[in-house]
Amino acid sequence: MSKRLPTGTVTFMFTDIEGSTRLLRRLGDAYIEANDRHLAILRSAISDAGGTVVRTEGDAFFVAFSTAWAAVEAAVVGQRALAQESWPGGVTVAVRMGLHTGEGSLGGDDYVGIDVVRAARIADAGHGGQVLVSESTAALVAKDLPKGVRLRELGPHELKDLASPEEIADLAIDGLPQDFPPLRTRVVRGRLPERLGSFVGREALLAQALELLDGTRVLTLVGPGGTGKTRLAIRIAEEAGPDFADGFFFVPLSTVSDPSLAASAMLHSLGVRGPDTASPLDHLREHLRDASVLLVLDNLEQILEVGRDVSAVLEAAPGVKVVATSRAPLGIGGEQQLPVPPMDVPNGQQPVHELGSVESIRLFTERAAAKVPGFQLTEANAPALVELTKRLNGLPLALELAANKVKIMSPAEIARRLELRILSGGGSDVEPRQQTMSKAIAWSYELLPTAQATLFRRLGVFQGGARLAEIEVVCRSESDLGIDTLDGLEALIDQSLVQVRYVDESRYVMLNVLREFAYGRLTDDERGDLQERHARAYLGLAEQAEPGLSGRDRRTWFDLLERDIDNLRAAMGYFINLEQAEEAMRLAHALWRLWQTRGMLHEGRAVLGDVLRMEGGSPLSRMRAYEAMGGTAYWQSDYEAMTDSYQRALDLARELGDPLEEANALYNMSYAPSLGGDTERAIAQLEEARDIYEIHPDPVGLSNVLSSLAVMREFEGQYQAALEAAQQAIEIARNAGNDLRLSWALFSAAYLAFEVDDPVGLGFLDESLLMFERDNDLSGIAFALGASAFRSLNTEDEPAAVRMYGAALRHMEIADTSLFLSGAQDRGRLEALASLAERHPVALEQGRAMATGEAIGAARHQLGLPRDRPADNS
Repeated sequence: MSKRLPTGTVTFMFTDIEGSTRLLRRLGDAYIEANDRHLAILRSAISDAGGTVVRTEGDAFFVAFSTAWAAVEAAVVGQRALAQESWPGGVTVAVRMGLHTGEGSLGGDDYVGIDVVRAARIADAGHGGQVLVSESTAALVAKDLPKGVRLRELGPHELKDLASPEEIADLAIDGLPQDFPPLRTRVVRGRLPERLGSFVGREALLAQALELLDGTRVLTLVGPGGTGKTRLAIRIAEEAGPDFADGFFFVPLSTVSDPSLAASAMLHSLGVRGPDTASPLDHLREHLRDASVLLVLDNLEQILEVGRDVSAVLEAAPGVKVVATSRAPLGIGGEQQLPVPPMDVPNGQQPVHELGSVESIRLFTERAAAKVPGFQLTEANAPALVELTKRLNGLPLALELAANKVKIMSPAEIARRLELRILSGGGSDVEPRQQTMSKAIAWSYELLPTAQATLFRRLGVFQGGARLAEIEVVCRSESDLGIDTLDGLEALIDQSLVQVRYVDESRYVMLNVLREFAYGRLTDDERGDLQERHARAYLGLAEQAEPGLSGRDRRTWFDLLERDIDNLRAAMGYFINLEQAEEAMRLAHALWRLWQTRGMLHEGRAVLGDVLRMEGGSPLSRMRAYEAMGGTAYWQSDYEAMTDSYQRALDLARELGDPLEEANALYNMSYAPSLGGDTERAIAQLEEARDIYEIHPDPVGLSNVLSSLAVMREFEGQYQAALEAAQQAIEIARNAGNDLRLSWALFSAAYLAFEVDDPVGLGFLDESLLMFERDNDLSGIAFALGASAFRSLNTEDEPAAVRMYGAALRHMEIADTSLFLSGAQDRGRLEALASLAERHPVALEQGRAMATGEAIGAARHQLGLPRDRPADNS
């Protein structure tokens, strides 16, 4: 009886012995015994976990599991058993393993499909004793790993014969080796957006683009909307990007309407936030000065003035090249333009067997087959396809929209509809190709029932997509259109007018050209009403999220706000443009922790400046806006602006007569004298705030005050009193469930303990660092790395100290804060690290090149902290 292989979602495992040929030479005949014992050990682990051996070849297994957890369990048990075995000749039998979860499709008595290939390639990338897992497998087991096992992210890697990179992790198993050489792959240095469909045709244009890029530093792909400039730019980067040592990066600029913000957008895509001491452009130039990078700048036509910034970057950074997409050239020196025309169309003379090689026919046929499996070019439909592609002038987006209609019409019917609906109208001053593009979208729009068409128009108000919750509030489809919102979205998705993306929860996104079309179809009355509802909906979301930014689920709330950052910016712009000071101040206060935690301080301070220049707003909202301005100024080391803002907030708090607001303002205000060296005055303000909290209890406020008092007491040399205050602050924050306060209270306690070499500080830093990492708190991560760099000065390993210093500097840039570099009490240590960095420049760059996870791992290793102990927040 043949074995029964699981189908559906299956986790595949490939294993083999690393260096088996070398073992055979060393062991001779004893190798057979060693291999048999290795096979028996793995068979037992696989069987106990419920796996099915698909086949074996020599020393290699191919196994299928019905669950990812079972596969991980078998791998862990197998590796532990192999490590405990006594092998002949004193050798080590080191087995590498690769796991991937995908579609278990059978062909006869074996599996077929790309997921099997992916699993095998992942296994090939590893080393003996290492267990590699794909992104899909890691996601399924991350919260339920076997005891003593944890996942370590290794980043995206290119695998042989596979088009898309794979995010790979490995399993760190307690008691077994965990230090392995780099994977046998090429690390993907840079990120490109996911392709929206395959790349069809354009081979000649791609080859021409690559040749031109070899001879220029800025290549601009020029053409009207819908010709496929973005897809071509991504393809160029996929081909040429790996030649750039420091990576290739995609910078979407379609939503940027102010040229002065383009440099910030480029820094964001590079993962860099510049401190306020330099302009974004200056910091971008400095960051790229010695880099070998390919930048893809997408959709520049609305900010062509940015060409000056591009020139400035290229002048400062000789290793940088740019591929830009625009409807018009940038007009800068050295620019190489490459027109991106529509696809080739049939000449009307080709026989059917030759039509399949025509680009526009290929694209239409492939996209149609994605909607109707089995669709293909035939003698019967060839005349209609020729007519269709010619009528649409070979415009890719128009072809894709038309191909979508094969679900409801034959190609001949589509061609007839095109003649009636698309090719008429349009002003004489509009390029015919642009007329056709607009008419192609208009045709898809006009085919929609009234309710769906209205929903489509209203969706144009969202920037970068939206969740269902906000769409329901803003679009009000069910209340005044008589259509369920989700049903309407599903219909628009079926028409390729909306896409759905899954990030924790579904987001509904429109291609920019479609969003612009939808927005342009709104009447003035519709637009004004929608913009107001949109702004208020995102004010509501921000205020709903604000309390959660401190709690146990703070990462979830931060991630949600960051995904909706473009909608939040649009809401803020609406309130500012209409001088709605109250709403603008409330939104600014709700967002300031996002700006601080996720590296957007430069943006936040600019917004707060605009907000606080407005007249009006309630005293409470203005006070909180000043509090936010003081916080952003503090994190960017602008102590004059911080002091002024905090003083204004304190004055307003006293006018309000709210004791809790006054206590919070006193706590904030204490930073001014403490940073100025007036410890006595700072303590007086903190004690005044503490006295208020004793009468009007507020656990979080009291924890803040005690944590700052601890620092002040330590400055005065009262270490024991400082430690007691710090521990009390930790206990209060933990009991209150306020993870923001807890993580920073722990960090402050660690810092003051390190000042006197008290080993208790390691435990505090251990927990705070794990919390910062868990919450993706960029400011916290940066400061923890800074503390680790200071501690590294106590070791004899100078390069290790410099690497930590480089990692800290890099993460301060990412966090958009210069605070680490401005502490007067740390001046001596900063100078010592800078001096060491001059002696070890390679180590400095190694540290700066560390990814966040790698830097945190290095810091923990340097400090002797256990990597796998989770933070105890109970």
